[in-house]
This record gives sequence, C-alpha cells and structure tokens, in this order.
Amino acid sequence: MKKLFFLILFLPLFASCLSADKFAKNPKHYYIELTSRKAEKAAFEFGTIDWSSGFMNKEAFGESQSIDSEEGMLFFETLTKDMQKLGVEDKDLLIYMHGFYANMWPYFPHTLRRFNKDLVKNEDCQIEIVLSIIWHGGLGYQKYWNDALKKGAKLSPIFPKLHELSNQTNCDLNLLTHSMGNQVMRGAVEKLDRDTTSYFEEWVLAAPDLDPTDFAEADFLRKVSSLAKRVHVYTYPRDKVLWLSSIVTGEKRLGAKVEAQKTFPDNIIVVDVGPLKWRNGFSGHVYFDSSRQVREDIVFIFTGTSLRDFSHRKLIDPQFYELHPQ
Repeated sequence: MKKLFFLILFLPLFASCLSADKFAKNPKHYYIELTSRKAEKAAFEFGTIDWSSGFMNKEAFGESQSIDSEEGMLFFETLTKDMQKLGVEDKDLLIYMHGFYANMWPYFPHTLRRFNKDLVKNEDCQIEIVLSIIWHGGLGYQKYWNDALKKGAKLSPIFPKLHELSNQTNCDLNLLTHSMGNQVMRGAVEKLDRDTTSYFEEWVLAAPDLDPTDFAEADFLRKVSSLAKRVHVYTYPRDKVLWLSSIVTGEKRLGAKVEAQKTFPDNIIVVDVGPLKWRNGFSGHVYFDSSRQVREDIVFIFTGTSLRDFSHRKLIDPQFYELHPQ
C-alpha cells in the first residue's frame, strides 16, 4: 500500500514533465553515473549529453572502477578545457545531484532543460556548465534511502578532484542537491577529510530528505558549513513526499521544517517556501523546478546576491527566511 501511495504521489510530477514547454537547448552537458544499484559493484560512467538533435543523447567516454582510470582522465581533461574557458569569462559550473528515481525519463531531461533555460541561457546568471551526478538505488523506498549513503561514499573522490580543477581553471563550483540526493551527498561529505576547505561558492539543498538530527550533528554540520561559502536549505511544510518519507523512516525530515537554531553556522540559511502558492501538482516536492518564484530565488543565489537584496524574502529569525508571493 505504501509503495502504491508513493507511486501516486509521483504521477503528477511525471505528467507535468510530459506537458512541459520546449526549453532552450544547450549543446553539451556533462555527467558522471554510477552504473549499478549496488555501490560495491558500481562502475563510474563518464560522458556528455548532446542536445543538438533536440533530444537528450548520452555519449559515454567509457566506464571504470576508478576516477583515475584512462576513461576518467579523458573525461576530466575534456571538462578542464571547458572550465578554463569559463574561468576566463568569469562563469561557473553547477553540479546537480538528483533525488529518488529522478534520473528517469521524463523528469531528468525536463530538469536539465529547465537548468538550461533558467541558468545557462540567463545572462544574469554565472552558471555556464551543468554536471549531473547520476545514481541508482535499490528497489523500495527504505532500501533506496539506505543505499544512498553508500553511493555517496563511492562518489566522494569526485569532489576533491573537481575542487582541484576549480583551482587550476579559476572556475567556481556550485552545488544543487534535491530530495534524497542530499542523503547521497551526506555519504560523500562523511568520507571527506575533517579539515575540508570550501569547495563550492553556493550549495542549495532543495527539499532535503534528511533526518534533521543527522544534519545538526556537530561534525557533519561543521563539514557542511566549511564546504561552501553559503549553504541554502529550502523547506516546505506541506511536502507530501517528505511526509511519507517520515512515516517510512520513522523520523522527521529536514526539508519539511527546520526549527530556528542559534547553533547553525552563520553561512547556513534556511528558506521556508510555505507562504507561496503555485501549481505544485499533488506532491509539493519539486518546487525548485515547478515554482517560478523559487527558481528566481535560486538564480539570485547563483549570481552571488547579498542576502539583504533578495526579493520577497521575509526575515523571521537570524538566518531563517520565508519566501512570500510577489
């Protein structure tokens, strides 16, 4: 019954993707994919996504068990050349970590097209290249959620490598993690060195499917704060997917509500989108895509806008905001 209900929650999402407008195309889009549901068996597939035909066509460089393989080296060399161009032009790279089953058609290509239109093709935004981290989980929500940590641990070497390329090319990195993609990223963060330096200019956690207690754990929170110059946590109290997740896991979800905590580091900002009204389907879970005002708020983030200059945010408590209708 729970699986059936969860499927029902996602039906409006897929329907919205099928009826989506045609978005602007970007010729190339990078991806790194873990090819198996089992982390210990998963290989890395490196490649690009070609949009020249108007459809999403994956073009793989090859796959291997290590990012330092011949295939990985070719991938990062190609990426480095593009990042060097961005560094000269003062442009940035966005890393995108999808959520629960969100690597599937039609949602994944829809999201990439949305990024192309709102970020890449937006002259006011610094984002010029999108790199997607694609992962697969086990069957059933609970196993999928448990496997996410293992996938993150497997993916963790990617981030020091990208940080190294960022320093070499003067191209800044940004990160957007959605839903259970935040659990994957948690697995990666826990494997990083304790004294991790700032990898990202901005990190957006959209509808994070995380246990608030895990997020607030001192060592993890310190790592999160040190990984990015600013960290933005988006919450929505009527998120039905996170409501169901809390039932399955028996724990509250960070993306449903964050209690005001004075203990948060100064660079962690919480944005509650509850006051907004938009066509969010039934789930209320993909507002980073479906809400125009949330998308505009995220564009402000990726342009490095000062907190005092964000439109339509209301300060509730230090570091805690509500996003209100225009």
